[in-house]
Amino acid sequence: METEIIKGTVNSVIYVNELNRHTILKLLTDGGEITVAGTFADVNPGEILTLTGSFVVHSKYGRQFNSVSYEKELPERADVIMKYLSSGAIKGIGPVTAKAIVDKFGNDSLNVIENHPDKLAKVRGITYAKAEQFAAALARENSARTTIISLIDLGIEANHAIKIFDAYGEAAVDTVERNPYAIYEAVRGFDFPACDALAARLGFDGEFPRRIEAGLRYMLRYNLQNGHTYLPRKQLTELTATMLTVTPSVVDEALINSVDKAYLTAFGDAGAEKIFLPEYFTAENNCAERLYALNSYKTRALRYKDLLPKIEKENNIKYSEKQTEAIIAAAENGIFVLTGGPGTGKTTTLRGIISLFERNGMKILLAAPTGRAAMRMTALTGKEAKTIHRLLEVVPNDDDDIPVFTRDESNPLECDAVIIDELSMVDVIVFDALLRAIKPGCRLVLVGDYNQLPSVGAGNILEDIIKSEIIHCVDLDVIFRQSEDSLIVTNAHSIVNGEMPVLNDTKRDFFFLRGNDAASIADIVVDLCVNRLPKAYGADPFRDIQIISPTRIGESGTAALNARLQAVLNPASPSKGERAYGNTVFRVGDKVMQTKNNYDIIYKTANGCVGTGIYNGDIGMITSIGKEPFITIDFDGRQAQYAFEWLGQLEHAYAITAHKSQGSEYSYVIFPTAAPKKLQYRNLFYTAVTRAKDMCIVVGSREDVEYMTKNNKERRRYTALAQFLRLEAL
Repeated sequence: METEIIKGTVNSVIYVNELNRHTILKLLTDGGEITVAGTFADVNPGEILTLTGSFVVHSKYGRQFNSVSYEKELPERADVIMKYLSSGAIKGIGPVTAKAIVDKFGNDSLNVIENHPDKLAKVRGITYAKAEQFAAALARENSARTTIISLIDLGIEANHAIKIFDAYGEAAVDTVERNPYAIYEAVRGFDFPACDALAARLGFDGEFPRRIEAGLRYMLRYNLQNGHTYLPRKQLTELTATMLTVTPSVVDEALINSVDKAYLTAFGDAGAEKIFLPEYFTAENNCAERLYALNSYKTRALRYKDLLPKIEKENNIKYSEKQTEAIIAAAENGIFVLTGGPGTGKTTTLRGIISLFERNGMKILLAAPTGRAAMRMTALTGKEAKTIHRLLEVVPNDDDDIPVFTRDESNPLECDAVIIDELSMVDVIVFDALLRAIKPGCRLVLVGDYNQLPSVGAGNILEDIIKSEIIHCVDLDVIFRQSEDSLIVTNAHSIVNGEMPVLNDTKRDFFFLRGNDAASIADIVVDLCVNRLPKAYGADPFRDIQIISPTRIGESGTAALNARLQAVLNPASPSKGERAYGNTVFRVGDKVMQTKNNYDIIYKTANGCVGTGIYNGDIGMITSIGKEPFITIDFDGRQAQYAFEWLGQLEHAYAITAHKSQGSEYSYVIFPTAAPKKLQYRNLFYTAVTRAKDMCIVVGSREDVEYMTKNNKERRRYTALAQFLRLEAL
C-alpha cells in the first residue's frame, strides 16, 4: 500500500474506543468526504488534520484511509471555529456559548479564549473565572498537541505517543530523551525491543545502565510465557548478556542495582539466588502463607460417619476405599487436594464431597479457570459453577497480566467452602487473588489432574502443592470397571505410565490412522472433519468435532488447518459479512477463539442478563458483522459485541493447540501427531487424548506416538511455591 499525506477538516467523529483511542471519523477534504480510521489523542469536529497513511478498499465498507500518524491544527475560520467549540472540545462551552463567542470575536475567537480572558469575560454569561478555565483548557489542548507531535518526530507511532503523553504529560519528551527505557512497562504496548530501537536512534550507548536494568526485567517477563515465576541468577545473567550483547559482569552489576532499587527481588543464598519480578515473588510467597494459614485454621467439625452411608444409599453407589478417604479428608481438613485421571471416579467423589458439605448446612461456591471448564463442572455436578474471574468479580483493568478483583481480604467470598476444578490450569496471579478472597474457616477443595499440561501463565500450582507434602492430597489411581470398556480411558492411563497405547482396536472409541508426512496427515484430518465423521456419525464439524494439534506451524499445525477448514466449511459468500484483520479474514459463521483476557467486552444472554468479560480460551461463533465498528460472537449463549480493533485478540478455532484445549471436553477429538520434537511430549499427548468424550482419532505415525509416550522430558518450570510452603511449615 502506497503511503500518502492528506489534509482536511474533521466533519464528524463516528466512534472512539476510550481505552486505546482507536477512532473512526469523517474528514472533509478538497476531494470530498472520506472515512478515516486511526489512533488519535483527542479529536473534535472542526479541527484540521494532516494525516500520513494509506487508502484501503474493504470488501464491505468501501474506500477508507488508515492513518498511522497525524498533525492537528486548530481551525481559523469563524464557521469552523463555531463547529469546533460546539462539539464540546473545551469543557463548559456548548453550542449557545460557542455562538456567543464567535458572534463577538469571529476568526479571532480561539486567540481570545487562550490569551485574553479579560475580553472573553465580556461575553454575556461568561465570568472571569470561567474565562480563565476556558483559557487553561485550550492551553492544555495545545500543549498535548505539541508534545504528541514532538514524540512522533522522534519516530514513535501515534498510538504509542498518545500513551506516553498520558503517562508523563508535558514531561513526556524530556523523559524519553533522557531515558527511553523509562517507558518500558510504564506505557502499555511499548515493549523492550521498541525502547531499544528508540534508544539506538537517539544515540544511547549499548551499556547504558537503564538499558541493562530494563533488559533484565524484559527477560524475566518474557520467561513468564514459559511458566517460570523466577530464573536462577546465573541463567538470568547469561541470557540477558547474550540478548544485549554485553558482558555478564555488566549485567551482574545492573542486577545488583535492580535488587537494591526493588526493581527485582532476590531470594536464596548469595550468588545462587532466585530472581523474581517483585509482583510474582509477592504472589507466590502470599500463596504459600495463605495456603498454610487456611490449612492450619481450626475449622468446625463436620458430620460424616452417619452421612456417608445415607449418601451412598440415596445415589445407589458404593464408594471405593480411596473415594471414601478423599471425602473424609475434605471434611477434616481446611484445604484438600483431589487428583485423578479419567475413569477413576473423580466426579463421583466430588459429588460426594458436595453432598456431604450440603448436609452439614454449608454454602458452597464452585469455580473453574475457563468458561468451558465451568460449564463442564456445572454439567457434571448439577451445581452452578462460575469462572474464577467471575467468582472474584473481576473489574476492567489496563494490565491483563495483573487482573483486579472486587473480592479480596476486605470483601471476601461469603461461603463455607470453595471448590476449584482444573487447578492445573490456574496461574499464580489468579491463585493468589483467589486465596486472598477466602476468609479464615472457609474450606478449600482443589481438584485437578497433574498429568495434564500446566497453566499457560506462570506457576505450577497443583504440582507444587503436591510436591510440598504439606497439604492432604488423595490421588485416585484405579480405573473403575465401567470405564474399562473405553479405550480413551485405558489408553490415557497407558500414556501416563509411558506405555504404548493400543492402536489397532477398531471396535471401540480410540482410532489410529497412519499418515506418512505432515501433508498427508493434514489431508486425512480435513477429510475426517468435513466428510467422514459427519457422514458416519452425524457429527457437526463446528460443535462436535475439535482438532487439537501440538503445534501452530507446519501443514498439520493450527494455522494451516484453520485456513483450509474455513475455506471448506465456511467459504466466502455475498450473503456473509466478513472483516479482514491483518492477514486473517473473519467471516459470519466462523468458529473463533479469544486469545487473551478482555474484561471490557460486553455480552448479553438469552434471558437478558448483561455482563462484561470474555477470557483467554473461550470459543464462539461469529453471528453477524455489521457496519463499523462491531462484530457479534456467540460464546455458548453469551452474545458479545467486539469492536473491530479487538479482532487481533481472536483466532480461528477449527483447530486449536493442546494448551488451548485444557478444561474443555469435545465429543470427537482429532489429534495430528506431526510437530517439532520439542512439542512431542507425554503430558501434551495425554491432555489432547483426555479432551475426547466419545471418540479420539490419532492421525500420524506410530513412531511419533511412541516418541510422545516415552518422552517425559517436559520443559522444567522454575517455580518456588513448594519451597515457600515447606518454609511456612518450619
